[in-house]
Order: sequence, then C-alpha cells, then structure tokens
Amino acid sequence: MNLRFAALYQSLIVEHDRAPRNWGILADATHQARRHSPLCGDTLTIYLRIPPIETETGTEAAVIARIQAQGDGCALSRASASLLTEHVQGLSPAAAIALANRLRTVLTAPPDEEIADLASLGDLAALQGVRAFPSRRGCALLAWDALLAALG
Repeated sequence: MNLRFAALYQSLIVEHDRAPRNWGILADATHQARRHSPLCGDTLTIYLRIPPIETETGTEAAVIARIQAQGDGCALSRASASLLTEHVQGLSPAAAIALANRLRTVLTAPPDEEIADLASLGDLAALQGVRAFPSRRGCALLAWDALLAALG
C-alpha cells in the first residue's frame, strides 16, 4: 500500500470511529440484519428504510431512504459501517449490493494486486489498507455483510 493510501486509511478510520455517521437504531426500519464475527467478537446491525413506491406495473422498492448502524466492535468495523451508511443511502438496493460486492472484491484481493478503477470507490478506497492485514478484512466487511443480508 502506498503512503498516500496509508495516511488516508488511518485518518479516515480515526475520523469515522470517533464520530460514526448514522449511528443508532432505526425505529421504522423495513429491513435489518445482524452479523457477528466469531474471530474478534464484533457485532453489528444494519437498519434500512426502503419505502415501496407505486408504479404503473405495481409496487417496487425505490431507494434506501434511511440507513443506520448499531453495534459493538473495533474502530475498523465501526468506521467501515459509518462509511457504508454514507455511501449507500439514496442508492437502489441493486446498486447497494453492487457496491458491497465491488468493495469485497477490492478488500479480498492480494495486497500486491493492482486494482482497476479504485478511484470510483471514492473514500471507500482507503479501506484497501486491510489488504495488507488479512485478519482485519472481516472487521472491514462486517457491516457490508450485514447490508447484503438485509437486502437479500
């Protein structure tokens, strides 16, 4: 990992750990999923509100109108959950799933593998720092796994 990404990774994790965005229980959630990591003990729940919309062809899910995360865990899992909430709110469920899968592909790639179009992830690209620490991948992906479960 180059020094630019190392510094961004560290500052972003600290910032989102200290002041996680969209943190807490979403009382009117329409979807939710809880995930637990047996390796480190982190537990995280993702809450989504995806109101249906009426169309000419019937009722369809619109976009993720609201998302919140709640749980106990390390700085990395909390920061990744905070970043997730910022990036998927306003997306369609399909787009959120695609983003989660793209991030999984990036974070599970070997540390020396070149990742194409990394800039398209925005500040989520900073999470690629976990590629150098395979034991931390689960922490970074816990919230994303919960998101996929909630949308699945």
